[in-house]
Amino acid sequence: LEELSGTDFNNFIIEKDREKLETSLTMLAPDNPLNIIEFRVVLHYGEIKWQQWTNKALYDKSGNVIEYQSVGRDITTQKRSEESLRIGEERYRLAVENSPNQIFSVNKNGLIVSWNKASEELFRHKREILGQPITELLYTTEESDYISNMILQVFEGKTFDINELILKSKDGKKKYMMVRLYPLIGNEEKIYACVFTATD
Repeated sequence: LEELSGTDFNNFIIEKDREKLETSLTMLAPDNPLNIIEFRVVLHYGEIKWQQWTNKALYDKSGNVIEYQSVGRDITTQKRSEESLRIGEERYRLAVENSPNQIFSVNKNGLIVSWNKASEELFRHKREILGQPITELLYTTEESDYISNMILQVFEGKTFDINELILKSKDGKKKYMMVRLYPLIGNEEKIYACVFTATD
């Protein structure tokens, strides 16, 4: 960590993606101090990875930026799973099933239609969860309309990142998750499901 102190983080970001970070920081404001951005970085041995960063601006009483606080995570596996959507159904299925992230999908009515092994292990639901409404996983019903609206928009081609969503396991325990919603796209660009990728 001492070696990185004072280092310009932009040096690690792929040149084509650097503008994304600059733009995301300029969009922060006192009434909107938080955002999420994804970009590619190059590791010291040359491998390219995807990272997702949650950035927060801290302001003084006059509204001037004091500093930025950022928390990042590796989303390379998730990105490869998303890319597999366009490569082939079988390859996508294998990528999802073997992913360390909780990945499940719902139909337009919010019913769960797929459920991977990581989801089974964290939430303690086995395949009997299939066909059940997504509300079975929500810790409170207050977020039901919020999530249902997002699902409908995903079926229109949109993608959403939720910085914190409280879900629950079969035994009722809270699970604080970072969640991404995106469309499962098949032949002829048809959207078949809304995919949830969650990280505890």
